[in-house]
Amino acid sequence: MGDPNEDSAASQPAGITSDGKTPAEQNPWYVLATIAGEQSGEGIDEDLELKNRAYWNAWAGQHLSTEDKAEIKAPFDSSLFKDTPEWSEVEAEVTGAFTKRLTG
Repeated sequence: MGDPNEDSAASQPAGITSDGKTPAEQNPWYVLATIAGEQSGEGIDEDLELKNRAYWNAWAGQHLSTEDKAEIKAPFDSSLFKDTPEWSEVEAEVTGAFTKRLTG
């Protein structure tokens, strides 16, 4: 047996990195924030960013009334919420992708 104070992947509980954090791909908040895909390479894929934001906003606003959503949108540039679908329109797609990514 190795030293109990050893800082190696083998000495860590499953799903925990050596610094005690959950890997991003196993963190449900990260998975939801990147449900349409993760950025890769140099530069920002703005279409991917907008799609991830739209899914996040749909999820976050699923229990808000139409009036509440309008009140939240009012002080912001409308592009912040541009193309945000209703949660009911994307729930099956997002839930399926979320489950697949977390359970592998």
